[in-house]
Amino acid sequence: MSTAVLARQQGDDYQARCFWVEAVRLFAPHHKVERVGFEVSAHKAFDDVVLWYSVPVPDGRGGHITRDYFQVKYHVVSAGALTWEALHTPEDFGGTSVSILERLRDAVAKSATAGIRARFTIVTPWPIASGDPLGQFVSNRSGEVRLDKLFDSTKDGSKMGRIRKAWRKHLGLSSDDELRAVLAPLRFLANHGTLDQLRDRLNTELGARGFKPLDASALANPYDDLIRKLHGEGRREFTRDELQSVCHGDGLWVGCQPSSNPGKPIGVRSFIRRAEHLEDVTEELLCLVPHFDYRALRAGHYWSTGVAAEVRSFLARVTTPGGEYLLHLDTHGTIAFFCGACLDTKSGSRVRLVQKRAGGMTVWEAGASNGVPPAPRLAVEEVAGNTGGPAIALSVSLTHDASADVAHYVSEHLPSVGRVIHCRPPSGASQLSVRDGSHAFAIAEEVVRIARGSRSAATGGQPLHLFVSAPNSLQFYLGQLSRMLGPIALYEFDPEAGTLGAYQPSLTLPLT
Repeated sequence: MSTAVLARQQGDDYQARCFWVEAVRLFAPHHKVERVGFEVSAHKAFDDVVLWYSVPVPDGRGGHITRDYFQVKYHVVSAGALTWEALHTPEDFGGTSVSILERLRDAVAKSATAGIRARFTIVTPWPIASGDPLGQFVSNRSGEVRLDKLFDSTKDGSKMGRIRKAWRKHLGLSSDDELRAVLAPLRFLANHGTLDQLRDRLNTELGARGFKPLDASALANPYDDLIRKLHGEGRREFTRDELQSVCHGDGLWVGCQPSSNPGKPIGVRSFIRRAEHLEDVTEELLCLVPHFDYRALRAGHYWSTGVAAEVRSFLARVTTPGGEYLLHLDTHGTIAFFCGACLDTKSGSRVRLVQKRAGGMTVWEAGASNGVPPAPRLAVEEVAGNTGGPAIALSVSLTHDASADVAHYVSEHLPSVGRVIHCRPPSGASQLSVRDGSHAFAIAEEVVRIARGSRSAATGGQPLHLFVSAPNSLQFYLGQLSRMLGPIALYEFDPEAGTLGAYQPSLTLPLT
């Protein structure tokens, strides 16, 4: 088989799997997807996979869309990367005379004329090239173009200015405002995974949504073949019932097995990436993304009167004493902590937590152990802070060792802190240092004991400065127990800053 034929075949398989990953959303319990399409001829690009939504869904920018268009660009080998120049070079996206940017311009204009609020996504297993300017204005949150970074008010001779100028000229546009309108609906899903990784991801979704899982020992993938055969028959768009009927006829539909009820599914989200479809699996969802510019709080937005106030109002509305809930927390650690403070151990609500970790997602609940008695014992180290400071900083390092960052931040920004207490597992921080919900709650209880034991008359009414690197479920449990700690100042770490001590203050509790 020639290299060209192999590349085409693998590219078709990759596109088919991208279709099925989106198509199984039709079978999620609370999905908003109305139809899904494969190679729909609405546009000359961004037609590989199309989603129609029954109601507007968040677009990652604070607005909403009713349609998603995906353009899948597969590469056989990993020896390459996406660059800003590739977007205006036709050959880099399989064209001969028309670039992907020109296709985007035309698709955006056509959708606007039709009154359709749409998003356009480029999907590729390639990463964005290291050091390429494209990486400086494509968000790691949901892959959208960071318009504030690209349109940075610099002249055409600057790094970003040269890109804007080249793209304006290529698209025949006369102003940056016109270019901004073209790029605003664009999103990149780079590093989307290899063929086998996409297969594994799809297999997890298939089993959870009533489809026959793939046989790990089989070479053929019946789902790849099925969508291509349907396309060959001219069938390109499918509702839930239509897709279920097709799969049932090919022996790929087995139905969902009844499962125990973990409680009413609710969610809080302050990140979009990896939480794009949280609406599909929750009955009630609070989206806090408009408050944030990626990880940082937006100018003019506030943790206490904005973020915390919305969280408290949401949880008061959707929960009741005696109720049972399955809580998804795709949030900053501070928000997970505050959710726990709102649903503390006296609230009367039974809360199970969806915890993301290596290998997928699991449900954690305090008191529901895996049979291994909790052994939270933490190694504790106390070091001097700033001379004469009466306050205490407590660093909890479970997933990452935060001690160096905390020490630097205290030295530079917290003159009132005279003592810094570092807590970590005896074997060191790791992604697997917390086993399950019972273990997490036991660790939270020990952190509280350590914090309370460190208090003295000398600390007075000073807040405890709390820095936590831990799964969100553990942050939630800490929040549930936080009333025993007195006033607390919380902090958020920015892992993308690339600098030592990259913390920012977030909430101070109790709220005033």
